[in-house]
Amino acid sequence: MEYPEKEVKLPTPTPWPPHSILEAVKHPGLEVVTSPEMEAVSPESRLPVYPDSAGSWRETPKMAVPWREEKQRILGLSVRAFWAVVLAAVVIISVAIGAGVGGGMAAARRTAAVAEPDTSSSNNSSNPAASTSVPSTTNGILPAPTDGGCPRINGTAFKATDASGNPIAWVLPGQQFTQLCETNYPSGSDFGNPGIHDILKIWLPSLEDCMTACAYHNAKQFENMQNGIDVGQGGFCKSVTIVKSAGEYCYLKNGTGVNNTRGNPSIYSSAVLAV
Repeated sequence: MEYPEKEVKLPTPTPWPPHSILEAVKHPGLEVVTSPEMEAVSPESRLPVYPDSAGSWRETPKMAVPWREEKQRILGLSVRAFWAVVLAAVVIISVAIGAGVGGGMAAARRTAAVAEPDTSSSNNSSNPAASTSVPSTTNGILPAPTDGGCPRINGTAFKATDASGNPIAWVLPGQQFTQLCETNYPSGSDFGNPGIHDILKIWLPSLEDCMTACAYHNAKQFENMQNGIDVGQGGFCKSVTIVKSAGEYCYLKNGTGVNNTRGNPSIYSSAVLAV
């Protein structure tokens, strides 16, 4: 048995409306919860989009990024750091130069101190070998030799001894001098002393040292003569004179003669070998 064919009509499908982006559909009992962790990306802008309270998806607003100017650098350092290094170097160099100049001046002062030491001379020494100190000077001028105190010492005796306190022997076991204030025996015929000459002119701090030097000269002269050594025409020392003025000396003489103080007797003191 055949049945006639019936035409079946299907309902026309309802087309879906076009959407550029997804939309949230509200349902009873359901709420859209937004969260910072939840984000979508808009295909057009490639910016994150977030659903709002109404269920619509919105793009995150574009934010302007502030432009930062690149800091200027010198030799790889910031400007502030560069000038800080330069200032430190200048300070170090200045300190080094100051130390060098100060050291040079100190060395110069020490050299001057060695060249002109400030020491006191002994006025009571009976032996020039015992007087080891160098006298102080004023502008390079040596101080005046002194005596034991005129007129108190006038006519008094002085016995020359060595560094050990023993008499300085020559022809005799010892040598003794008589001290004379305001006395001078200048050498030469111009002063009435044609046979007098100076054996030695030397700076010594005192009359006592001058007499001791005279005694040592005699001892060495006698020793050389005993050994057959030609000692020349100097002869033995028989008197001494000091000039008590700055820059003046002790004079060893071969004898005595006319006393001539040249109108200034206070600056002369002499001694004559007694034995």
